Amino acid sequence: MLSRELKAGLVVLAAALVLYFGISYLKNSRLFKEGITIYSVYDRVEGIMGSQPVTINGLAVGRIENIYFHPDQSGRVVVAMTINTEYPIPVTTLAQIKSSDLLGAKEIALQIGNGSVLVEDGDTLRSAIEESLGDAINKEVLPVKVKTEKLIASLDTAIQILTGFLQGGVERDF
Repeated sequence: MLSRELKAGLVVLAAALVLYFGISYLKNSRLFKEGITIYSVYDRVEGIMGSQPVTINGLAVGRIENIYFHPDQSGRVVVAMTINTEYPIPVTTLAQIKSSDLLGAKEIALQIGNGSVLVEDGDTLRSAIEESLGDAINKEVLPVKVKTEKLIASLDTAIQILTGFLQGGVERDF
């Protein structure tokens, strides 16, 4: 028969293990390494966060494991991705940050390049950032905004001249 102290110790040990594995699960860290880890370096990450998907042609083939500043103190950001696929990924592949939906959620889409040399664990891919929907709209609307501001300024000037003309032509009795 087990003593009360031993039972309490086993319960505490089991609770500690459940807590450790639960926190690891919530942080999306894996206990056993699956696939390969590859990297990409960006000037900015546009809201990308850990555990978001890495896709090829819309199919999830991995996820983002870690995001941190480049060790060279340049301010660039390194994104570590775990890829869990046997699909051949050449070293000329582009890792592009893009919106995965209209609400602005981000993912990294791998645009497969040409070549026979495949990525290996620890390789770094070329990187790019897709223009967001808001940026595209701003780029299209900016010329209209500038022209509208010029038109409003011209109208304001014309109204001031007209107002001055009309006020000057009316006699005043004081």
